[in-house]
Amino acid sequence: MRYKWIDIARGLAMLMVIIGHVSGSEPAFQAVQNFLFLGNLPIFFFFSGLLYRPKPLGERIKTNFNTLILLYIVFALLILAYEWPAVKFGHASWSLTGTLLGALWAGGNNSTMPAGMMSLGAVWFFVALGLATIVFSCVQALVAKLPDRWRIITVVVISLGLFGLGLLAPAVTPWSLNAVLLSQVFLLGGFLAQRWMKQPWPVYGMVTMFVAGLAVWYWASQAGTFYLVSGTFTGPIWQMLLGAFGSIFALAGVAQLIERGLWQMGDGIAWVGQNSAVVLFLHAFAILILGKIVYGPTVGLWVQWYGRPIAWVLMVLLNTAPVIVMAYVALGLPIVRKIFTDRRWPMRF
Repeated sequence: MRYKWIDIARGLAMLMVIIGHVSGSEPAFQAVQNFLFLGNLPIFFFFSGLLYRPKPLGERIKTNFNTLILLYIVFALLILAYEWPAVKFGHASWSLTGTLLGALWAGGNNSTMPAGMMSLGAVWFFVALGLATIVFSCVQALVAKLPDRWRIITVVVISLGLFGLGLLAPAVTPWSLNAVLLSQVFLLGGFLAQRWMKQPWPVYGMVTMFVAGLAVWYWASQAGTFYLVSGTFTGPIWQMLLGAFGSIFALAGVAQLIERGLWQMGDGIAWVGQNSAVVLFLHAFAILILGKIVYGPTVGLWVQWYGRPIAWVLMVLLNTAPVIVMAYVALGLPIVRKIFTDRRWPMRF
C-alpha cells in the first residue's frame, strides 16, 4: 500500500535537502541550514523503517542495488565523462584520479575524505541508505526465530548498539559507514512506529503532531544541528536527536494535513517525493558543477543588494525550480525511467 502523505513528507524533505545545501554557502543563512539539516535526511531512514517488510536478504541486496547503488554508479560515470574533457581541454583543476578514488570511497564531503580524493557530493546518500537498510535487514534476519517480544527487544538493543558504534566511528570512513551506523536509530524508530503511524489520524492528532514536533525541532536547532553525512553533532547529542525526531513528526503531521485539505499542492509535493531519487540526482549534479561558479557568488551579491529575505526567496527559486523542471523533462526519456523506476533493472531487461 502506498501512503500519499509519506510521499508528501518525502517531497518536503527533499526540498529541504536542496535549500539546506545552498544555504550553507552564505553565512547569512546558517541558522536556516541548522534548522533544515536536523530533519532533511533522518526522515528518509525513518520512513524506510516505517515501511520495512521482511524479505530474503539476497532479494533485499538486489533491490537496493537496483534502486540506490546503481544510481550512484551512473552519477559517478556521468561526472567522470564530464570531467575528462574539462581537464583535458578546459584546463580544469580537478583531478581525474582523485574523483575516481573518491567515487569508490563514496564519502559525503571532501572534509571526510582521505587527502587527494574528491567527494561526489549529495549522492553519498544513495550508498548510505542502501547499506543502512541492508544492515537493518541483517539484524531482523538474525532475530527472526525469536519470540515476538524478545525479537523486538533484541532489535532495539542491537540497533542502539550499532548507533553507539557510529558515534565512535571516525568521520573518515568508506561508504559513509558512520552515517550507516548512526541511521540505525532512525530505521528503528520508524520500525517501532509502524502500528500507530500507519493508522488514520484525526485532524487534531495531525495538528498536535505538527505543532509539538515543530516546537521540539526549532528548540533543538537553536543549540546546533546534526550533519548525518559526517556523523557530526554541533550541539548536545540527546538534544539533536530529539530535534531530528521532532522534525520527522512535524513533517509527518503537516504532510497529512496537506493531503487532507490541499489536494493540488499535495499532488505536486507528492510527485517530488515519489521521484526524490531523480530530484536528488539532478540537484547533486547541478550543485557539484555550478555551485562554486554560479550559486555562491550570486547569492552573496543578492544579500548585499536586496537583503536577506528577498535573497533567500531568490536562492530557493533558483535552486529548486530548475531541478524540478529538469526532473520532469528527464522522466519523459525512456532510459531515465528505466534507470530510476524499474526495480528489476539491470537484472532483467
